[in-house]
Amino acid sequence: MSEAEQLEEIKRGLGVSGSYHDSTLLRHLKDVKAYCISAGVSPIVLESDASLGCLLRGVSDSWTQESGHTQFSVMFTQRLIQLISISKNSEVNGG
Repeated sequence: MSEAEQLEEIKRGLGVSGSYHDSTLLRHLKDVKAYCISAGVSPIVLESDASLGCLLRGVSDSWTQESGHTQFSVMFTQRLIQLISISKNSEVNGG
């Protein structure tokens, strides 16, 4: 799934229409994706449909909180751990 497609899915998930917030949401999306990769999520898993819920939650967490007080939610953290596990399992299984 391309980053543009991910952005559209995130906008749908947040109930955002139009393009007014695209640059802000895209910046948050890039940051969340970088965080996920640093945590051990493979790029293949990150670009799959399986990552959308995690990305949506991460973007929502970072977009809606006050500057300097942003924390990822428990739901984001738990889903991130699952995506790391999926990434490691797919490496072990050759895919």
